[in-house]
Amino acid sequence: MSKRRRAIYTVTPLLLLVLCLAAINLVPGWAGGQVAGPTGEARDETVTAVSTTPSATLSASITQLPAATSTAVPTTTPSPMPSPTLPPDALIQLLGPPEASVLSANTPLSLYWLWALPVNEGQALVVYLQANGQEVRAGALAEANMGAGYRWQISPDQLAALGEQVTWQVRLETVATGDVLLSSEPRTVRLLP
Repeated sequence: MSKRRRAIYTVTPLLLLVLCLAAINLVPGWAGGQVAGPTGEARDETVTAVSTTPSATLSASITQLPAATSTAVPTTTPSPMPSPTLPPDALIQLLGPPEASVLSANTPLSLYWLWALPVNEGQALVVYLQANGQEVRAGALAEANMGAGYRWQISPDQLAALGEQVTWQVRLETVATGDVLLSSEPRTVRLLP
């Protein structure tokens, strides 16, 4: 096949495609005088001339409103925003360390978890440690700090005060009141000296 024929066979379909697209987009109402409106329904496209000069009837139809008077507006105290409703399948998924892990008390303890939903304003994911019959608030995070996941690290100094067996849990709480919206399952780790 010659170069000229090959060029014609290559260029002709592209030219026909461009012509069809131009006809569809540039010719108004090419589909029987109907054009899709902003809501998707078909409408007739008719152009109506509108006068841009002001008329005397417009100014006659404007009425003057009575003058505003000042009245005292009672002040109200702002009410706290209601907590958003969590979906029934909402879950704080603990990743690590696994249940019954045995770890060294001389190295930092890293806790990992997932929370699939965004933490709303006024909320935080709070890490709690339980040991020797006491519960300690280790810290709180308002946003993911490890990709889409969360990580909290506890120093060996903090671990030494807790004892040999530590249970950890993550709770979604309101910052202002500390109300618990959702809790993870508790996990226990054993710390070796």
